[in-house]
Formats: sequence, structure tokens, C-alpha cells
Amino acid sequence: MLSRVAEHLYWLGRYIERAEDTARLFDATANLIMDLPEHSPVNWNGLVEAVTAERVESETTEARVSRWLILDAKNSSSVRSCIHSARENGRVVRDQIPKDAWESLNRIDLMLSDQALSAMSRRRRADLLRDVIWGCRHISGVLHGSMSRDEAWQFLRLGVQIERADMSSRLLDFKSTSILPDNEWTQESDAVLGWMAVLQAQDGYEMYRQSVNNRVRAADALGFLLSDRSFPRSLTHALGEVESGLLGLPVDAELPRVIRQARQWVEQLPAQRMDSDDLSQAMDQFQARLGWVHDSILDSFFNRKTN
Repeated sequence: MLSRVAEHLYWLGRYIERAEDTARLFDATANLIMDLPEHSPVNWNGLVEAVTAERVESETTEARVSRWLILDAKNSSSVRSCIHSARENGRVVRDQIPKDAWESLNRIDLMLSDQALSAMSRRRRADLLRDVIWGCRHISGVLHGSMSRDEAWQFLRLGVQIERADMSSRLLDFKSTSILPDNEWTQESDAVLGWMAVLQAQDGYEMYRQSVNNRVRAADALGFLLSDRSFPRSLTHALGEVESGLLGLPVDAELPRVIRQARQWVEQLPAQRMDSDDLSQAMDQFQARLGWVHDSILDSFFNRKTN
């Protein structure tokens, strides 16, 4: 397979996953706000920083964040930009993916372009996010159910799982309650709502209840999202998928070994004893490891030298 084709497949997987995860995070945050007491102060900067990993200095509003993170074509991290980037990568490799996946990607791209021209109420935003989530899930389902398990599939899968691990770690670094201001108003019940929102953003609330068989507790939720091997969106599971995907590609044995070490490191994190600062520091370390893996993939497969 040509390296440029493999790279487009890799980024196609990453952008589809990024669009879905961003939409999920925004939707879960909006639902969390609906559960809070009326006139509760909300820190929208936390949501922006979770998605972009950039510090926001000025105050933001719900309306501005909604348009910037969902529909702003100038923001490379917006849902619209991610879908458009996925479409551009998919266009180059149309002969490698099922026709239904390509047509669905086109439909979502056109839908988001059309929505950018109109005002967005909370109701319309919720409907739009749901359409994006279901659209991305449809594409992922078609790709998973129809593609041959050849190199094209392996590079696509690699992109999906690396992006999933990255977005999941950003979500955990969001510390579940950073949408709430850090003052005396924040109570334990609000923190529970925050962790419920994190689980819902990962589509894992029901799976958590089945696995833990208990009400939502911060330590249990964190342990579940970090190291539950059976949950597809946990860091441990995503890293395991990256490791097995690399084993099916012509790559030096060091890279899968580094992934395995990162997975073992995540499994050893003391979820029951971590506070928000410990978690933030751990996720920074995790993202540094994942960044090294991404750079190594670019260097090994796509002839892209990194600094």
C-alpha cells in the first residue's frame, strides 16, 4: 500500500472519531447543565480547554462556545471541521472504503454546512449533535462491518483507536466537574453529576452500572474509564487495540512494546487514591506517551519526520 493512501486512512479514522467524541462531550455537558440548579454559574472555558488542550484566557458564553466548537469552519477542532477533514481524506481513498460510508460522510458534511447558516437554539443544537453522533456511528458501523481486514483496515483502525485514547484522556483531564466553578458552591452531589456526564460522554453509564454494580462514585468511575479491559472506550482497551493493530503491520517491535508498557502503566494508576491534580498530571504524561507513538507512526509508515 502506498504510504499516502495509508496516511489518508489513518487520518480518516482519527477525524471521524474526533468529531463523534467532541459531539458527545458537548452533548453530555449540555445535559449536565440542565440537571444543575437554576442560575448556577458555569465555566464554559473548561469545555473549550478539554477539546482543544489550549488555555483560554477570556470569558466565554454558551452561545459562543456552541458555535465555535460545533460549526465554526475556522476552528480546526470544531465538529464541522473534523467532519470536513474526514471527508477530504475519505475522498482520496474512496476506492478503499464502502460506498455507503462515503455517502454518509458526504451527508453529514453537507448537513453541518447548511446548519452553519442558521441560528442555533438549544433544541436545534441537541438535535444536530445527535445527528452527528448517529451519523458517525453509522459510518463506523459500515466500515467495521464491510471492510476486509487488510492493511487499509489496519491503518483506519489504528487512527480510530489512537484518537479514542487521546480524546478519552482529554475528557478525564477535564476532571468531570471543571464545567462548574471552583468555589464553595460546588458540592459532592454536583461532582457525582459531573462523573455521570463523563460516563455519558463515553456512552458508558449503563456499562459502568453493570460492571461496578453501584451508584456513581468518582474513584469507581475513574477506575472504570482508565482500566476496564472490556469497555471499548477505556484507555486500557484503546491501547490494547493499538497494540494489536500495530502487530498486523510491518513495524519495528519496539513500538508495540512501548504501547504495551503504556497500557500497563495505566492499569497501575491508583484510581482509588487520585485527586484531580494527580489525575491531570497523569493524563499529561499519558498524552506525552501517546504523542510519541503518533510521531513514530508518522515516521515509520508515512515518511513524515517529526521534530
